Amino acid sequence: MGESGEVDRETALQVLRNGGVGVSIVGDKYTLSKGEVIETHNLQDPLSRRMVHYLSRTFDVPVHLFYNPGMQIAAPPSTPPSEKS
Repeated sequence: MGESGEVDRETALQVLRNGGVGVSIVGDKYTLSKGEVIETHNLQDPLSRRMVHYLSRTFDVPVHLFYNPGMQIAAPPSTPPSEKS
């Protein structure tokens, strides 16, 4: 993280994933999805402070986790519904 509030792209992507955001990469485009929100971005490395705050608001991931990812508890793995006999 730089003094200007920048965050390494890989760190930001991991924080988003842990926050329940789906991340797909095609070429240099990143498709981010959570609930009904789906967006595609060309994410620069590092991400600017403005982009970090935008992603935080859009995908409801607390902004402090981008700057201190060690505080984050990974989202529990999703389990498929139990099969009924």
